[in-house]
Amino acid sequence: QPPALSDLSKESIEWAVDDEVRSELEEAARLLVIDRIVRRYCGNGAQELFRVSDPRHGLRLLHFVCRHIDGTTTIQDALALCDAFTHLTKSDACVMILKRMALASPNNPGADADPASR
Repeated sequence: QPPALSDLSKESIEWAVDDEVRSELEEAARLLVIDRIVRRYCGNGAQELFRVSDPRHGLRLLHFVCRHIDGTTTIQDALALCDAFTHLTKSDACVMILKRMALASPNNPGADADPASR
């Protein structure tokens, strides 16, 4: 999602005069955020398989995002997913990330920073 599109969606929500239109715009913006995260972590074809209406997909995506502790946007993306899905909590996302970081720390000699290599 280009930054201009994100800015336009925020601006359109601010300018909406009707609550129904505002609600529809907020939902569209939420879906854009989710789509951006799915594409970033899973590739462009993944949005065809991801079902935003399936709570398990949201939870699995959050778990997958939280594995990427070396990513520059991991925390931001995890928290955005928690904002987008009502059944995901920011505290759970932070705990997942902290657990990954603890397992990958140099003080844990048996741990590996890349969870995919396990």
